[in-house]
Amino acid sequence: MRVHELAKEFGMTSKELLDHLTRLKIPARNHASTLVEAYVDKIRKDLHDEIATRQAQMEEERLREEAAERAREEQERAKREAEEAERLAAEAARRAEEDAVRKAEEAALALAEEERRKAEEAEHAKREAEEAQRREAERRAEEERALLAEQAAKDEAAEAYRNAVEYDAYLANDRTL
Repeated sequence: MRVHELAKEFGMTSKELLDHLTRLKIPARNHASTLVEAYVDKIRKDLHDEIATRQAQMEEERLREEAAERAREEQERAKREAEEAERLAAEAARRAEEDAVRKAEEAALALAEEERRKAEEAEHAKREAEEAQRREAERRAEEERALLAEQAAKDEAAEAYRNAVEYDAYLANDRTL
């Protein structure tokens, strides 16, 4: 087994392991040096407490990293939820605004329709009043024509009577002569 492989297994750097190997008087020059199994067992026994401590530290670090990752994920989830809530609120506001605009347009259309209907009613009433005035004027003109015809007939009758009287007077004068 090579130094760097054993260092990785113990969770330390090759340099740290080389320092321990020097202290234990185990020959190794660099990270690529090969260690025989007897030395590996001796190193494992000697570094057992340190390895356990390092593993506990590594486990603690892993747990901290996991907790930090969970916290980041929770933060991101909360941020996404807040963004979604904001988006939904904006969508609801947009819909409410559209509804308000639509209702205002409908109200304006209803008002315009009511004004148009009233204008039509007023125009209809005006036409009916004008028609009634025209019929009344025609009725009066007819009555006046009837009165004038009646008066003309009376005048004609009176004229005829005068003519008859004058003729009778003429004939009576003619007989006396």
